[in-house]
Amino acid sequence: MTFRNALLAAAMIAAPLAGAVPAAATLSENFDSLASGTQTQFTDNGMIFSSPTDPGTFYVGSTGGLYNSLTGNALFSSSFTGATLDITFSQPETSVTLDFAIDDILAGVGDDTLSYATNTGATGTATSTLPPGAFYPEGVLTYTGAPFTSIAITSATEGFAVDNVAAPEPASLGLLVVGVLGLAARRRRA
Repeated sequence: MTFRNALLAAAMIAAPLAGAVPAAATLSENFDSLASGTQTQFTDNGMIFSSPTDPGTFYVGSTGGLYNSLTGNALFSSSFTGATLDITFSQPETSVTLDFAIDDILAGVGDDTLSYATNTGATGTATSTLPPGAFYPEGVLTYTGAPFTSIAITSATEGFAVDNVAAPEPASLGLLVVGVLGLAARRRRA
């Protein structure tokens, strides 16, 4: 089989599947299916939420209409010293996004950022702002990089909340095409 024929075969296999297989599945958590009061450590939707340095520091609770981007239930910190939330994924990820709110009504005193560190050494921050009509500064943390299996999230303030955690998974269709191409290239060498 020539390489050109292998490409055509891969395209013919992929074409009927393109409509049936979504481009990418997503691990996601909005905490709405969990009972209020659930404390870290817990596992849900392919993710482990923990606070190893201070077990039970984070708990699921109602957002109570105090936020623009956090609705229903969210995961809140009960620490007055700035705890760390660890999120561990069931498989390596290359991207994660989440909504957050910082427990700082004064907003703008320089502590309205959420910091993150992945287990592969990447670090960074996401800044929040106080939306009109909201009580707490809010923001979105987005990280994309080399495959990682966990991310640690901290805030310098006394507390923060997270919601709508999402990590896209690789597309199964893409893996199928890569596999077909790999087999064709191997056969071509033989």
